[in-house]
Amino acid sequence: MAMRVLSGHLVTRGVPEGHATIRFSDNTLSGAPPGVGIGSALTAGAAMPASGQFRHKPTFMLAIRELKIVETEWVRGASHEGKEIDTLKIDTTRFDKLSLEVFWSSGGGSEIQEISYMIIGDV
Repeated sequence: MAMRVLSGHLVTRGVPEGHATIRFSDNTLSGAPPGVGIGSALTAGAAMPASGQFRHKPTFMLAIRELKIVETEWVRGASHEGKEIDTLKIDTTRFDKLSLEVFWSSGGGSEIQEISYMIIGDV
């Protein structure tokens, strides 16, 4: 059984919330908001069949690669103690044999700037 590995990172700098789809057939991005792109896209392993599909749903990993944190004394939406409330979230909204849709959001003084991914499956 042949394996294929896709990796890269989504550059989300300046876009505090959004979603984008990683297409497995060519390791590219679609449906991303303006200003979001893909960096260091690499593919290793067997060539994909003409259909561009993994045999089964592949395994994937997402992680924050770069994060900006700006601390302030007081911000709108701060807790009653005057401390800033930062939120960070990475999630998937759709995942099948063809693609993975990634959702991210950040708030307060923090911003997710890059999200690493790795997708591994048999072809």
